[in-house]
Amino acid sequence: FRGFGSVDTEAIAMTAERMASSQEFYEAALPKYAQADVKKLRPLLRKQMRAERVEQAFVLLRQVFFSDFEYEMYKNPDADFALLWSKMHEEYWGVPVEPKIAGWDIADHFISSPVYIENYAIGILMVEQLYEGILRDFKTSYNSVKLGDKLRSQYFAPGQEFSYLDLVQHFSGQPLSAAAALKLLD
Repeated sequence: FRGFGSVDTEAIAMTAERMASSQEFYEAALPKYAQADVKKLRPLLRKQMRAERVEQAFVLLRQVFFSDFEYEMYKNPDADFALLWSKMHEEYWGVPVEPKIAGWDIADHFISSPVYIENYAIGILMVEQLYEGILRDFKTSYNSVKLGDKLRSQYFAPGQEFSYLDLVQHFSGQPLSAAAALKLLD
């Protein structure tokens, strides 16, 4: 019962979510619960998968925005954060936001857990790389005892013996990179 790092925790939680929302999983589970033929479900599931990828790409971009905003906060702690948020929001998204209604203060992570928000962005990079490796090595996203054994022995068992970078390298066979996550932005 060794501890686990915060990046590792976010990444494996998001990986499990990805497994449980895969088209493969839905095709196995939904016909039973929805009383629908899998052939009729496939067009809907393809749209759902595309929507999930778009949403994940947006989350990644949003986390980069949050991380950049937090960096700017620490770089200039005397700045008007509402004005900073408003300016950055328009630069990132092309959408002006009045400083008086800028939502910079809703991200309580900035105050309660400084530099934690980056874990989500790193976690998404990890998820994409881990998931790509899972599909490559097991040809399934969830339904494999061997996959479970590998997760147990190479991801969970080491605890904090390895950094998240070492865990990704050990599990996927490659150093952490943005290559798999960049496919979200196609």
